[in-house]
Amino acid sequence: MCTRLTPKLIKVCHDIKAKDDAFEVIFITVNNCDDDTFEELLFSLLWLALPVDNPRKERLMYRLKVKHFSGIIIAIGPSGRTVARNTRELIQNYGANAYPFTEEHLQHLEGQMNEMAKGWPKKLKHELHPEHEIVLRQESIYDCNACSETRIGWRFCCELCAFCLHPRCFEL
Repeated sequence: MCTRLTPKLIKVCHDIKAKDDAFEVIFITVNNCDDDTFEELLFSLLWLALPVDNPRKERLMYRLKVKHFSGIIIAIGPSGRTVARNTRELIQNYGANAYPFTEEHLQHLEGQMNEMAKGWPKKLKHELHPEHEIVLRQESIYDCNACSETRIGWRFCCELCAFCLHPRCFEL
């Protein structure tokens, strides 16, 4: 296929579209794929798209101030202005709840997450990592050892061997 779109990303986009019919996704392919594969992908996703050889791609890259589109997800508001450049991380952390990706909404979500974290243990032993104690931390990007998702924010981690769990996996 032209790209590896994760099932989670596809589901989140469909969930957001169900909440707001005006929500659109524009898929911009960055590698060479044949026309049949590109058409098949578009039909299955029902998204707007620009194929790799479309001349408008360069203009769009300039307008969005990006050097390449590989793996990037940018949220653009109704005014046409960029709302969020870290949309992929926001979707990984909050799913469809990240929408509409505005600073105010994201601060609200972060406040909710911080409030939830107050009820979590500060240190614990977990069955997935019985060797050492894991500690609650709020940090930058990490990979969860249980589900292999890349995350940002709250995590339970082992200070001795870098084992990490994001909160949902810690609760399982």
